[in-house]
Amino acid sequence: MGEMKALRGELRSTRRHTRVLLSGSEAVLTHMRAVRANLDATQACMNATQVGLNAMQAGMNAMQASLSAMQASLDSAAAEPRVTSGDC
Repeated sequence: MGEMKALRGELRSTRRHTRVLLSGSEAVLTHMRAVRANLDATQACMNATQVGLNAMQAGMNAMQASLSAMQASLDSAAAEPRVTSGDC
């Protein structure tokens, strides 16, 4: 009789430990899902940053082209013969 009582006590204890383990496993799984969502959000942010950097690079290239065109125009104007008041 005492042995049965001890076995029942062990069974109850085992059930309790199983519930605690399941609860802990669910908490770990929930945390892992949150980590995954955070990683996905970080990746999306990095992608958006890359798009922004690419746009900035394109803008800088356009500004450089514009500056080059202005420099060419200035060089061309400087190379033209100048009209002075004595030429009239």
